[in-house]
Amino acid sequence: EILRSDWSSDVCSSDLVTTERLSSHLNENLKTFGINENLWFALMAVYVSPKSEILPSRLSDLMDLTRTSATRLSDEMVERGWVGRHINQQDRRQIVLKLTQEGESFIQQVWPQISSKSGEAWEDFTNEDYTQLQNLLGKLLNRLDS
Repeated sequence: EILRSDWSSDVCSSDLVTTERLSSHLNENLKTFGINENLWFALMAVYVSPKSEILPSRLSDLMDLTRTSATRLSDEMVERGWVGRHINQQDRRQIVLKLTQEGESFIQQVWPQISSKSGEAWEDFTNEDYTQLQNLLGKLLNRLDS
């Protein structure tokens, strides 16, 4: 019988390799647009947030980044015209990052191509495979969060 620690180690190893390859695949596709996955995920975090705005500290927490790294990403998004910095209407001491029309247009340009390319990696998965994977990953996340 295989010990739980043995297969846990195997799964962690497989997970690491899979994560690295998925990351490389995404970065390769994003390179066409002159960005990397960190910048893409930061932009998407703003996009999916309520009112398409987010506190820089929330962006940092969501992406598990230092405040300095989150500020660098925020600066780059502002420089590219994808987000603007605005005073938070609910707490005027805070600044929020708000998606601009240019940012939304960029997402609409990139998303279909990234989605299509990413979809290729999942072509051999059935709906049942996908559901099972989602359930297993959800189970692991719940355990890690407890």
